[in-house]
Parts: sequence; structure tokens; C-alpha cells
Amino acid sequence: MAILKIIGILLEVVLLFNLLIVVHELGHFFAAKWRGLVIEGFGIWFGKPLWQKKINGVNYSLGCIPAGGFVKLPQLMDSAIEGDSEYAGKELPRLKPLDKIIVAFAGPLFSFGLACVFAVLVWQIGRPVSEGERTTQIGYVLPGSPAEKAGLQAGDSIKTIDGTPITRWGGQSAGSVTWRIAGGEEPTAKLEIQRGTETKTLEVTPEVEATKWYQRRGLRAIGIAGTSHPMVAKTEPGSAAAKAGFLPNDVLVRVGGEPIYFDSSISSWAKRHPGQPIVITVERGAKRADGTMPTVDLTFEPRGILVAEVFPRSPASEAGLLAKDRILAVDDQPVAFGENFIRHIHGHLGKPVALTIERGTETKTLIVTPEIPIEGGGDKPKPSIGIQLDRADGLVFDLRGKMSPVFPSPYEQIAEATGMIIETMKKLSPTSKSGIGVQHMGGPVMMMRVYYLLFESPEGWRLVLWFSVVINVNLAIMNMLPIPPLDGSHITLALIEMIRGRAPGARTQKMVEYVQIAGTFLVIGFMLFVTAFDVQDVFGGKKPTLRFPPRTPATQAPG
Repeated sequence: MAILKIIGILLEVVLLFNLLIVVHELGHFFAAKWRGLVIEGFGIWFGKPLWQKKINGVNYSLGCIPAGGFVKLPQLMDSAIEGDSEYAGKELPRLKPLDKIIVAFAGPLFSFGLACVFAVLVWQIGRPVSEGERTTQIGYVLPGSPAEKAGLQAGDSIKTIDGTPITRWGGQSAGSVTWRIAGGEEPTAKLEIQRGTETKTLEVTPEVEATKWYQRRGLRAIGIAGTSHPMVAKTEPGSAAAKAGFLPNDVLVRVGGEPIYFDSSISSWAKRHPGQPIVITVERGAKRADGTMPTVDLTFEPRGILVAEVFPRSPASEAGLLAKDRILAVDDQPVAFGENFIRHIHGHLGKPVALTIERGTETKTLIVTPEIPIEGGGDKPKPSIGIQLDRADGLVFDLRGKMSPVFPSPYEQIAEATGMIIETMKKLSPTSKSGIGVQHMGGPVMMMRVYYLLFESPEGWRLVLWFSVVINVNLAIMNMLPIPPLDGSHITLALIEMIRGRAPGARTQKMVEYVQIAGTFLVIGFMLFVTAFDVQDVFGGKKPTLRFPPRTPATQAPG
């Protein structure tokens, strides 16, 4: 069944990708029909035809490579791109500049029209939006990050960044937290925050994660995530979560009476209140008539953390730790959450640490000394014992978090998509000092990857329709750029011809053809460039590993 699901999703992705391209080409086709141009052929897909038929002088075909479509217009200068033409060497009527403009403009116009159709559908059925996307409140601050060093805390609400009002967390809008940080042009970022009744401004120095030469360059970040109340996806049978009474779709809102901003809020509270019962308040059920949510208090008693993997020749391996061991305590302090365990390890570089573990029915103590890995720890490696952890409490969260539908008008959706493109172009301009570059753009591989991930989610088509609005607006605007062989270059040349009042001479025509060829190679080169990074993103990820320097085997204490 899993294979059939994957095949089904892939078919949906291919179908939608082809729809976007074919609709664009239909714009050129219908405009050419209207203006009386010679149309040699219209094809869906490329390669050797599986079917073709000539109707009223137009060769219609269905190819074998599902990669969009094309229309052959021999009266336009780039007609030879699609192979040999039956009109080669024949004298065809010269097009009026207005006809060229109309035919070239029709493609982007149809893409824009398709975006409007999708936008109307989204307006009617809604677009699911996660809490983490809409919030302006900090939910998590990474320990040791620039944000923590600057004094930012979970629960702080961000009002402005570098003077720009903040309206959301994610996305490429001017009011997005991630976009303002990533695209900042100064060494520091000034964040105006609201903490309780107090407003203050903090200055943060973003960092850029080091990457390999063949990977996309890292973007500026300060180590924060937006507030997102954890939502239960499921509980493991017989686990601490199941015994506590957690149910799917429960939303965790408080722990020990304190607000939960992120799933790490639970471990943070447990660290500050050792030995106390962990009472978690969850929202469960439908909203009441007064708009409030019914809540239930659950007593949560997680017991230890599970070891998912032990890296070879690591301190943990030398100490005798094994996968599926349950770590109950570290230096006689009970541990129930991985975050607290990791903090303890980070603070004990070169110092022996006693781990109380449970292996089957046996309990024993192992002595392990944290070290700095020489490979696999990132550009700023921290002390580690060389293990990966798994949850032992049986609580599995929905990674999407709490989703709520919004119903933006078509105008709002088109305006948002246009704003995203404008923001991107600003950051790509030669005058921009941000770290965002051409390599951060995506091509068809990235687009299809995003479509696949959206189709894979339970909200599938509703998310896909919204993303299609963005993609079609992007296609419409980008194709209007005056870069050969894009539609905008045909429009620009036709406008010049219209203003001059005469067709270009043979010498000028030859020069234009050379420019068209050069532009075509430029666009192909750009697509290959971004596609290389897209492929690296999809297939280049390696299984995380850590490598440590040679060491003396740790000793095992009697247990």
C-alpha cells in the first residue's frame, strides 16, 4: 500500500506540473489563432510522439516525456528551438509588433488567470495554516545561540526587526521573522520585543551555518523558533504517555500552570522543578459556545530516555552503551527528557559522567567522558558522547502542529504571492548586501519536491492549491522579464520595433538572433545551476554521524 501511495502522489505531482506549463502554452496558442499566425504544431509533452494528428494545418501531438508542452510559431524568431520546421526556407508574412506583443503576453496572462482560478478555490475551501506560521511570539531559544546570548526568551513577542513591523513568522514577506533575519544587510539585527508589560530592544548578531562547497550557502539565523503548541499525533501502547491519558489531537497548553510555547517547554519546566509531578493541561474536544476550549489536566510520569543509536568508536561505545538502553539518570539526577540530558553532557567536557541505565531487567552504571567530535558536529561542535536519542515517554507529536483554516480573498493571495517575488528580487539585486543569492532560488526539481511533500500531508490538495497560486504568479511575472528567450524579450523587441516604426534590418536581425541564442544558454545555465542544488537537497543528505579522536577505553563501574 505504501508503494501505491507513493506512485499516486508522484502521478499527482506530474499531472499538476504539466497543467501549469500546458496552460501557459495554451495562452500563446489561442492568441496566435486569434491574430492569424502560422501555427506549425501544438504538443503536450516532449520526445517521440505517442500520438499525433494534423488538423487545419496544425500538427497536434502527445509526446512520451511528461515535461510540459510547446507551441511552434515559425514567425517568431526562436521557432527553430523545437527542431526542424516544415516552413524552413519559406517566406512567411512578417508579424506586426502588436501581434508579437499579444502572442507573447498571452502566456503569462494565462498563467496569471490560472493563479486566479486556484485563488478562488482557496478562498472557498480554505488554506490550512499552522500556528507556528502565523505567530510573532518566540517559542524556543536554542541554547548557546545568538538569541540566547542577546537575552531573548521563550514567550517574547517580536514587534519589529530593524524597524520593520513583524506580522508573521515564516514566509518571504517583508513582515516575516525568518525573512527579516535571513535577508538582513547589517552585521546585527535589532529586535523590538514585548515581554509582559515591558517593551525593550535587543541587538542580536546572526550566524551563518557553514556548508560544503557543493551545498547552498547557509542563511543568517539567530536560533529561535515560533510558538507552536505541541499536538499529539499518537501514543505508544503501554508508554508513560498512554498511561497518563493523552489522546490524538490533544493540544498541550500548560505545564505546572505555566504556558507551553514549544515542546521543549515541558523539559525546561521539569529541569526547574526536579522531583515534582509533571501536570500537563491539554485542550481536548470542540470549542465551546463562548469560544473557549475545554481542558483536561494529565499527570505525566516519563521514565528515562531511550538510546536510538551508538556511533562506533565514540565515548559511549567504549563505555559499553548499546542501542535500546534506557538512560534513567545522569550523575544520580533522574532524566526524562533528551534536552536536559544533552545540556548536562555539554557542560561536562572532559569530565567523567555516570549514566544509570536499564537494559532489559538489569540496571547498571556506566562511566563515560564527553569529548568534542572531530567530524560531524557542525562548524561549532559541542561536547558529546556519540549517541542519538529516542523518546522513551511514548508521546509522538504532529510535526505540523495545530492547523487552522484561513480564507484569504483572491486579491490577498495574489498580492501576497507578488510581494514574495518582489522581496526576492530585492535581495537578489546587485545593491543588496544580504546573504541571499541566486543559489537560494529553486527550479523544477524543488517545485516538484514541494508539491510531493504537500500532497503527502493530510491537508493535501488545499495546500497544493495555495502553493499553485504562488507558482503561477511567479511564472507570469518571471516570464515578463526582458531576458531572451522569455516572453518579456519578445515584448521588448516588439515595442522597440513599434517605437522605431520599422522592422529591424538584416544586420540588426542577426544581432538579435545571437542575443537570443546567448540568452537561451544563459537561462539553461541558470536552470542547471539551481537544479544542481535542488538535487543535492533531495539526494545529498547523509545519515548523521560523529567521529571522535582515538581514546583510552572508559571504565565500567560495578552495577
